[in-house]
Amino acid sequence: MSPLTDEQFIARLEELVREESDKPKQFWYLSFADDDQFLGGAIVYAPGFVTARAYLSAWGINPGGECRGLPIPPDHVPPKAFHSRLLTLEELTSIWGEMKKLSELEEGR
Repeated sequence: MSPLTDEQFIARLEELVREESDKPKQFWYLSFADDDQFLGGAIVYAPGFVTARAYLSAWGINPGGECRGLPIPPDHVPPKAFHSRLLTLEELTSIWGEMKKLSELEEGR
């Protein structure tokens, strides 16, 4: 599959945001990492991953690397002080205990 042109990418992004806009908002955990290290995480209230990622970009939160995300179960949402900002591994550990790699969490689905 060939890469998308800028126009195709924007059209697809707009399509995904429209699709998500019909969904109820929920909390999402987004994780940033590169091949060597964890770069930070964020907790965002949004209708979907694409919208959550767009919110972070609008707020200037992008430490680089790959971004992946999962919805947070309602009983695991941390206090508001941890929402909508870049979080360190130490902060995330204080919220949820020992952190697993996102790929490990996805395997457990």
